[in-house]
Amino acid sequence: MTEYRPSKVKFTISMFIGLMMLCPTFGLWIFVMMLQIWNFFSRSLIVEENQIVLRNGIINIKRQELPYNRINAVEVDQGLIGRGLYYGTLRIHVGNDITSIQFKDIDNPYDIKRVLNEKMARPVEVIVKGQSSGA
Repeated sequence: MTEYRPSKVKFTISMFIGLMMLCPTFGLWIFVMMLQIWNFFSRSLIVEENQIVLRNGIINIKRQELPYNRINAVEVDQGLIGRGLYYGTLRIHVGNDITSIQFKDIDNPYDIKRVLNEKMARPVEVIVKGQSSGA
């Protein structure tokens, strides 16, 4: 009795061709995923009591501190998919309105805009040295 199996050569060649077709696509997918993971862990926006802190980078960390009194406006850009998934771009206009700081793909941008507008509307307390605040 003779047993017949598919050709090992044909299997090897088809596997090789399949891997050759899959590798560029899979390699591109891995590269894009690594970029997304890098972006996720390398950027943060921290809302503090008197300022916003923008942090960018994992190895070389760039930290920008932005007091609320320097902020002129806060905008949100959100596409159709962003509205459905609750993410968007937060744009903070500072100084002369020519300069803006963008923070892309941030969760709940309208909530952050509301918090920033509340903090910007709050009066800034100035403490003068040597004077007490009581009567």
